[in-house]
Amino acid sequence: MIHAQNTKIVSLFQPDAYAADTAHAVEIDTLGFDYCTVIVSMGLNDVQGPLVLCSLTEGDASGSVTDAIAEATIANAACVDVEGSATALANMDDGDALVYHVNCVGRKRFLRLNATLAASAASTCSAIAIMSRKGEAAGKLNADFVTPLTGLAKAIVI
Repeated sequence: MIHAQNTKIVSLFQPDAYAADTAHAVEIDTLGFDYCTVIVSMGLNDVQGPLVLCSLTEGDASGSVTDAIAEATIANAACVDVEGSATALANMDDGDALVYHVNCVGRKRFLRLNATLAASAASTCSAIAIMSRKGEAAGKLNADFVTPLTGLAKAIVI
C-alpha cells in the first residue's frame, strides 16, 4: 500500500509577509477524507502575537461555510501546547504553529480556516491542510509535530 495515496496536502495561504490586519478565509473540501489537520505557521515577525483570531467554520456547500465550530474558535483565549501547558494566542511568536486536528466523520463537507493578523504590524505566516483517509491518522493526534523553526505548536483536537 502506498500511504501517500491516502493523503492530500493543500496550501491554504502561501508563506509570505502580509499587511497588518489581513484576514484570511480559505475553504477546505474534505470530501472523501476522514481527518483534516490544519497548520498555521508563524514566520519571523516584528510583533509578538501576530495572530489575533483563528477559527474553523463548517458548511454543507462551498461559499456558505459559516457554522462555527466552538472548540476551534480562538480569540486570544488559552489553548494547550504540545507540552500540555495553557498558552494564550497573543503569546505566539516567531516559529510557532497553531495546529487543528479535525475528525471529519459526521461533520459537514467543507471547513474554512479564518485567520486574522494583528493590526499593529505586518506578519509573516502560512497555512496548510493535510487530509487523510481512515486509519492513516489513527493514533497520531498530538504526536510528532515539529514547527519549522524552534517554536512550540499549539494543538487543538476537535
